[in-house]
Amino acid sequence: MLKTINLTEEKDLRLDSNLRWAVIYQSQTGHDILPDLLPILYAGADLALEIAKATGMKGEDPAKIIQALDSDTVKDAIVDLAGLQLTDLLTLVWSMARNAGDARSFEEFIAWADPFPTDVIVPEIFEMLVRTLVSGKNADRILTPLGMKRPTGPESQPTES
Repeated sequence: MLKTINLTEEKDLRLDSNLRWAVIYQSQTGHDILPDLLPILYAGADLALEIAKATGMKGEDPAKIIQALDSDTVKDAIVDLAGLQLTDLLTLVWSMARNAGDARSFEEFIAWADPFPTDVIVPEIFEMLVRTLVSGKNADRILTPLGMKRPTGPESQPTES
């Protein structure tokens, strides 16, 4: 899945979640992505389940969803994400950008990507990861309560090796 995220008025970040990014990540870090990835997936899935319970899985307005969540749910999601380090997230995003054709080194990419709006990037990355790593039916179960509909169009198609 290809996705373009607008970082600033002048900068667009193009990402590709084809699984090659996992090999790029491992080449950069020297270890597999799974231990770094689990906190993101766990926190997002847990939050989606809580949203589904709170809203009855209806496509509610995000403001209503936030009001329906109790503070313990939000705190739990934050604690789950605490296992993720910023450099892990930066390396994950760089790996997906590199997979989409960005030839910059890690250090050059980080300098270019500043500012790095995690509030914009993390939800997009989460959706891409779920759509890549989870079956379609279960991905919809996780993402629909978060207001993330199945994408259509050329960017939603799997990329070729």
